[in-house]
Amino acid sequence: MARIRHGNTEMLKYYANGCSYTWGGELFNFFYPPDGWLPGQPDHPINKRRLATVYPHHLGKKINADIVVNEALGGGSNHRIVRLTLEYFHKCILQGEDLSEYFVTIQWTEPSRWTYFNLYENDWNNITVYNASPTYYPDISDHAKKLKIEYYKNYHSVLLDYHYFIGHITALGNFFKANKIPYIFFKHTGWDAPFFEEKIIDTKDYRKILSQYNWLHDDPLNTHMNTLNCDTVKGSHLNEKGHIQFADILYREIVKKKLVKIKKDAI
Repeated sequence: MARIRHGNTEMLKYYANGCSYTWGGELFNFFYPPDGWLPGQPDHPINKRRLATVYPHHLGKKINADIVVNEALGGGSNHRIVRLTLEYFHKCILQGEDLSEYFVTIQWTEPSRWTYFNLYENDWNNITVYNASPTYYPDISDHAKKLKIEYYKNYHSVLLDYHYFIGHITALGNFFKANKIPYIFFKHTGWDAPFFEEKIIDTKDYRKILSQYNWLHDDPLNTHMNTLNCDTVKGSHLNEKGHIQFADILYREIVKKKLVKIKKDAI
């Protein structure tokens, strides 16, 4: 396979972020040792096997990336995705890295999830309508449980979801543009349907706003991971074959849009 490069460098680094659809949901149990492990144990053999199973690994091999960084986490929010992505690239800037060496995929998750820093636990907490948990551990504090109930009862709304999501898209999309980092955005499901059902925005205007950025198949509304006929575990998360299939889809998009260049003298 031809070696892929872009910019004026011989390096290619691939960064991926998302939720369980990028992390490897339903393939591995990481919350309950000894059968599973904690994400805070990066050198655990199960974690290494997970990283070698999910689509960022397979796509990294297809594009011959020198480095593959997958910062996805099951149950993570878009707040977490944006925070960690910007933190990662800000560190690159401070260390003098050439950002043109990077290619990025961002798998957006449903925006009702929220992330906050819990001073009681000195950790970031992920909150969803189903649960509330610290970044890596299954034990939930009473404080986190109460805050989750309070948040979804008194503060959360579809309108808030919409404004958060548009802000997150704008933040990362324009950051990548400003730093000339090629990227692809996509979602795992069509969770933005309530935006239209509640008449927050019509589909035409929504598509126009999102189309400023690079989406898989150029369709921010209808092209989702679960509409691409990839194999799944139980009709939801990708299974091992599905991750390979989705990597193929992303690779074809990269080649079609010439997001990275194929080095002519490569082996």
